[in-house]
Amino acid sequence: MTKKVYTVRPSDSIRKAIKMMDLKNIGALVVEEDGEPVGIITERDVIRRVLNKNKDLDVTLVKVVMTHKVFAVDVTATFVEVTKLMIKNNLRRVVILKSGKIAGILTAYDVVRFMAS
Repeated sequence: MTKKVYTVRPSDSIRKAIKMMDLKNIGALVVEEDGEPVGIITERDVIRRVLNKNKDLDVTLVKVVMTHKVFAVDVTATFVEVTKLMIKNNLRRVVILKSGKIAGILTAYDVVRFMAS
């Protein structure tokens, strides 16, 4: 699990999200409102829903582009439970919650890295 999770707000511009992904060298951001995940925005979302449709990066908001369905589990979930959820739903990322707040994110890369160690 990656404990450092970078977030944006639904009302942020796509340009802000892109800059953060570039600065942090990551491919996705959790969209957060009041400390709770409300979506995820990925590089793929930006390419398909913004760049491919010639939308303005400064005007288009994260909430228009993000994936609204967030798959999240409690920090007490086992590795096997989370990976089964990822396989069943074809997920690359699952948000990890502790007391309803974002505690981390488990990515497909994290799973591969764990399996290789």
